Amino acid sequence: MIRIKRLVFRVLLFVLLSSTGTIAQSTYSTYSILGIGDIVDPAVPAAMGMGGLGISNGSYWYLNNTNPALIYFNRIALFSAGVLAETKNISQRGFEPYSAGSGNLSHIAMAFPLKKNRWSFSMGLQPYSTVNYAFFYNSTPTNSPDNSLILNEGRGGFTSINLTVGGLVYKGLSLGIKFNYLFSGFEKTYTSTAIAANPSYKAVYLRRQSVSDLIIGGGLSYQLDLGDYHLGVGLIYDLNADVNGKEFIRVEQRTTATNRLIFADTLNDNQPNSINIPANLGIGVSFGKPRKWMIGLDYKTQDWSNLDVPSSASPDRFGRGNKFVLGGEYVVDALDVKKYINRITFRAGITYEEKPYWLANTQIKEFGINFGWTLPVSQFSSLDFGFVIGNRGTTDNNLVREDFFKVYFGATFNDNRWFIRPKFN
Repeated sequence: MIRIKRLVFRVLLFVLLSSTGTIAQSTYSTYSILGIGDIVDPAVPAAMGMGGLGISNGSYWYLNNTNPALIYFNRIALFSAGVLAETKNISQRGFEPYSAGSGNLSHIAMAFPLKKNRWSFSMGLQPYSTVNYAFFYNSTPTNSPDNSLILNEGRGGFTSINLTVGGLVYKGLSLGIKFNYLFSGFEKTYTSTAIAANPSYKAVYLRRQSVSDLIIGGGLSYQLDLGDYHLGVGLIYDLNADVNGKEFIRVEQRTTATNRLIFADTLNDNQPNSINIPANLGIGVSFGKPRKWMIGLDYKTQDWSNLDVPSSASPDRFGRGNKFVLGGEYVVDALDVKKYINRITFRAGITYEEKPYWLANTQIKEFGINFGWTLPVSQFSSLDFGFVIGNRGTTDNNLVREDFFKVYFGATFNDNRWFIRPKFN
């Protein structure tokens, strides 16, 4: 039996570790052209079954990655990893719908207890933002009778290495702190080709933005038992930060047929700059019966008004983003050793988000219906599944609507015996 456990662990570990290469294959979105791209929810696949709910509801079974004050719930050695796959249908009035598929690493992390039942520590790797888009359109330059075919492309994003410490300080009150080190970057290109019988050249504008800096956040939580029921409240706050980075800008002239470089001029050669990452505030409340059911509500907000990221496409303005999450979970009996189905945890949730950018005097909004389940394996370990059906944007005012279906898969190894080599006398 021990050999089978080792084999399963090694296979899953190999698959999930090899998926780190998909960081560069970010989830596709035309709206990721704006700002620093799509901001990634830090919730693990199990929590994504509830829409990412996690500010007030701590769990012993999976990594508590949303509120650092709840990391103490992970009281034994834990390894957790996950991936995301997505299909998306993109539509705009007057154009044929376009379908795209993509994938990304959700997270890879480990957690350890520092003081039994009181303090824990975790470290992990996951995307912070993703950029992945490609589309083209016709344009007529000012004071020119010729039309041009414009191609916009972008890829990459910021990646985060995070360290979290949290624990109980007094009778249900817990505190936590999280250090996010942001690194890597994204690249955006803008290509213009004259529409002619035999176009010879094309003009390319390339911008590469990288970052390397630290963001600090904290969390607070209070857990209260009310007879057979349990109430949880939580708060998270990430400090405002001017993140250090470097900007590379280059203009090129290339042949249309062979893409051979004819001329190039570097305007910025890794010039130091900074990007303002605004403070992130979140509050949550949850209520339920331990090991049976739970329902909760989270609210998060960030004001991106001061974001200044040059781009070939910019919104009318950046503003405040707001996100609401309503979710819950249910399990018949988490400790039932006779009927496996009774130990499966089922989850569902609804998300509504107002994105922080406005286009054509319209704030872009996103709505999602979430569901998922956790299959327990090997003591307290599990396989976690989450699904999201939703849409972003609108076809009004010549804007783009994205209808998507996301699948989250994760594995949580929550049993110390997976990490201890057997010894025989």
